[in-house]
Amino acid sequence: MGDMKNPNPDLDDPFYEDGPSGETLLESLKQMSVDQIATVLNFALRKTYTRAKPRLRELEHDNGSRFGTRAKVALDITYVAYYGDRDEMKWVQGTPDDKGYNWCHKFATAVIVGENTHFVVGVCPLGSSDYAETDAYAGENKSYYVGDVARRLLSIAEEYVTIRMVYADREFHAADVIQTLAAKDLDYVIPAQQDKHRIGPMCDQFEQLKRGHHEANDTPLYVKEEFPMHGAVKGGVSNSKVYTNVVVLPPDEDDETHDEGSPQPFLTSLDVSDELALDRRRAREQIETYSDRGAIENSYASIKEAAAWTTSKEFEVRWFHFAFGCVVYNMWLLVDFLTQDRIGVIETRKKPRITLSRFLDWLDKELITLI
Repeated sequence: MGDMKNPNPDLDDPFYEDGPSGETLLESLKQMSVDQIATVLNFALRKTYTRAKPRLRELEHDNGSRFGTRAKVALDITYVAYYGDRDEMKWVQGTPDDKGYNWCHKFATAVIVGENTHFVVGVCPLGSSDYAETDAYAGENKSYYVGDVARRLLSIAEEYVTIRMVYADREFHAADVIQTLAAKDLDYVIPAQQDKHRIGPMCDQFEQLKRGHHEANDTPLYVKEEFPMHGAVKGGVSNSKVYTNVVVLPPDEDDETHDEGSPQPFLTSLDVSDELALDRRRAREQIETYSDRGAIENSYASIKEAAAWTTSKEFEVRWFHFAFGCVVYNMWLLVDFLTQDRIGVIETRKKPRITLSRFLDWLDKELITLI
C-alpha cells in the first residue's frame, strides 16, 4: 500500500503529496491477518536480538552464565485491559480476580532471562479458537490451549536462540505444556497451581511431609518425584498422563507468585531429591533460580510504555500495537547495549545507561525531523 494516498486527505498532512498518511497505515493493518502481523513483527524481533548476539556470545562464560546466548527463556502471558464495547469481539477475555479490570486482550511472550538482556524473542496473541489448533485436542473446550501457545513461542525462539532452561508463569501449569517441554528435551521450572486434589493437599500437609527441619542449617522442603499429571494433550485424549517432579519450598514473605503464607510448589524437570541435606540444598538452589525471571515483570511495564495507544476495536490493530511495542522495547535494549559496548563499560553493565523515557524522547525527535 506504499503508493496509496488517503482518499479523504487533510491538505496540511505532511505526507499528502509524497506518500501514504497515517490513515493508510491503519487501513493496511486492518487488511493484514493475525498471522501476517505475527510473522512480520517476530521477524523484526529476531533482527534486533541477532544484532547484539555476536557480542553477547563473546561475553558469555563457559557455563553459559552472565549474558548468555545459551538462553534461559521466560514464557509469560500479559494482560492488556479493555474497557470498550464487547459486541462481536472474539478476542476479548475475562481476567483473574486480582486484576483491576474485568476484560482484556491476552498476549504471550518469550523473553530472554539474562543479565540485563531481556530481549523479547517471540510474541503471539491468544484468546480465539480460530488461531489455535483446537481440533487436535479431545474434549469440548475450544478456547485456546496453553500448550499450543508454548509450542508456538518456543518454535519462534528456537530458530535463532539455543534454549537451555524455560521459566514459565503459573498459567503454564498444564499437562500439554509438560509434554511439549519433554518432547523438546528442555529443562523447566514452573510455579504449580494449588488444586484441591493433588498439589493443594501436598501444601496443606507440608509441615508433616517436609524433610530437613530436624537438623541445624538444613533446608526444609518436600520433593515428589515422577508426579503424574492428567489433562488434554495435543493429539491425545482429554486425560492424558504426563510425569514431572514437584518441589515444595517453605513460605517466603518475598514470594509474589504464591498466596501469602503458603508453601511454594513448583513443577520441574530437574534432578531433585530431598533425601540428604546436600540434596535438599541443591534442590532449593535449582528451584530458586526461578527468581531470575523476576526482572522480566519490569519488562512488561516497559513494553506497555513503548506501545502506542489506540481506540480501534479492530483486534488486528491492537495486536499490532502490542507487538510493535515489543519491537520498540527491543530497539531500546539494543541501542543501550551497543552504546555501553562502544564506551567500554559493557562487561560491568548492571543497569541501562539510556533510560526508556530518554530513548522514546529521542525517537520522537527523530520522527518529527523526518516529517
